[in-house]
Amino acid sequence: MTCSPLEPLAWYGYGMPSDWDPEPESVPPLPPVEDPVTRPEWKSELRWKRGLVAGRFLPVHRGHQFLIDFARARCKELVIAVRKQDGDVIDQRERLAWLRELYPRCKVLGTEDYGSIQAVFSSEPAHQALADRLGAKLVLCDPERRAVPISGRQVRESPWLHWSYLPECVRPHYLKVVRVVGAEGSGKTTLCERLARRFETTLVPEFALSIAALNGGKLEKGQLAEWAMQHRAARQAMQRVARRILLLDTDLLTVALWGERLYGEAPPWIRERAVHYDETLILEPVLDGLSFEQTRERQEFYQKWAGVAGVRLQGDWEARERQAVGALQSHWRDLP
Repeated sequence: MTCSPLEPLAWYGYGMPSDWDPEPESVPPLPPVEDPVTRPEWKSELRWKRGLVAGRFLPVHRGHQFLIDFARARCKELVIAVRKQDGDVIDQRERLAWLRELYPRCKVLGTEDYGSIQAVFSSEPAHQALADRLGAKLVLCDPERRAVPISGRQVRESPWLHWSYLPECVRPHYLKVVRVVGAEGSGKTTLCERLARRFETTLVPEFALSIAALNGGKLEKGQLAEWAMQHRAARQAMQRVARRILLLDTDLLTVALWGERLYGEAPPWIRERAVHYDETLILEPVLDGLSFEQTRERQEFYQKWAGVAGVRLQGDWEARERQAVGALQSHWRDLP
């Protein structure tokens, strides 16, 4: 059987013969497309030169962020004004700091000296009066609060129930700090870890062991200040990632007490620095199997907390955890 030769492979997508040079056809140019954006009378409405978002921001929440991000997309420059009124439950300086951290490229003001404004962005139709006063256009953004269903009033009434709507920089304002203290071997670390799992939050660990490990397991006198500074830095960092409560597996007073116990003194600033704690859990010492000297030392250390207000925890590990959970939930009803 004789087969006919195949057509040139070029017709099947393998390239054209080198001598193939078709005569170019005359292709008419495409008609211009009328783009509304390029029309001068419409282009001016695409983005305003300078916009304004004004509010009390009590506190700043995700709904405010949605509005501000919406406004930033609609104007070249955005002014954020933080209003101040008698009875505000959050200091204006704190609200200004939040917004300046969140929006460093915007102009955040604490006055009504807005300058020239072409558009006022808001979710409230009542801001029409402000827009009229400034000779600007009111641009509404999600007035029904469907995109981000939250309000400042809801957050103020139940901040812990609406925790996910709070930016990280705002969360320390509503965070409760709980320190867990006690003598050596009383179970501070174990209790902190259990409570952190129970309340789905985080903790600030004790740094003494890791610092001492750099010196053969011995905590030198000069390392007391480092211990205190690491504790402070970790607390400041963890305040933004904790959920509702932050657990401290030591505190500055503990650092001072250990310095006085080991070396007869501690850096004065550790005791003098005023530090706020919302609750203190004080663990009674565990004395089983200890020598007379160890028992005496731990009892003496525990007595250092005699004048400190807090919840005394005793019993086995399970009992101490139950007492701690009950105490915290009795203080703060929204704690799950």
